[in-house]
Amino acid sequence: MNDAVKHKTLPGPLREAPLPPVSGRPAFKANTSQPGGLNKQQMVLLIAVSALIHGGA
Repeated sequence: MNDAVKHKTLPGPLREAPLPPVSGRPAFKANTSQPGGLNKQQMVLLIAVSALIHGGA
């Protein structure tokens, strides 16, 4: 794309179009959920399966 196309200004009605109304909700809401961790039994199982897979390769 050349500079003439990049720096072309928009026509009046598009440039002066009103913005849509803002809803009552905030635009961003932080994620406050806490993911569940693995318990000791699940961690040992994960390590054992990983060792079996790596040992087989």
